[in-house]
Amino acid sequence: MSGSLQEFENSPYFWLFFVIAFPLLFLAIWSFVLWITARMSGWNVLARLYPYSGEEALKWQHRGGGGVYRAHLPFAGMRGRLAVGATKTGIIIKPPFILRPFHPAFFLPFDKIVAEEPLTILSFDFVLLTMQDAPDLRIGILTSAREMAEAARQ
Repeated sequence: MSGSLQEFENSPYFWLFFVIAFPLLFLAIWSFVLWITARMSGWNVLARLYPYSGEEALKWQHRGGGGVYRAHLPFAGMRGRLAVGATKTGIIIKPPFILRPFHPAFFLPFDKIVAEEPLTILSFDFVLLTMQDAPDLRIGILTSAREMAEAARQ
């Protein structure tokens, strides 16, 4: 039996199989991980409740967000990789392109923000936003991004 396995490893079909199977397996695992983190963090809930319609932002701050946090599940943060956009009516949260298949952009209307909690991690100042329709979720953005959004609102 080991002879037939060795013959397969030396055949051109092995490398063809490896070249095709590995990227497909990697994409399958990557998609599964993105799907799980979107579900467990609550990102999918926010994207469903507050869909982004494509409204153009007046200002953008790239690397302005910290992530979406469900109570007691802080592992799904984006660690500053989110782009935060500001319009006159709300805040746009966009993840990096590679994460968007299961983490679509969403829009947080100012009138639906019910609480803001300051948080400092190392030397970074964040604001954790709580939305009216999703009180168990917190959206972390840099304080400077929140100030930019408030300035665009004026």
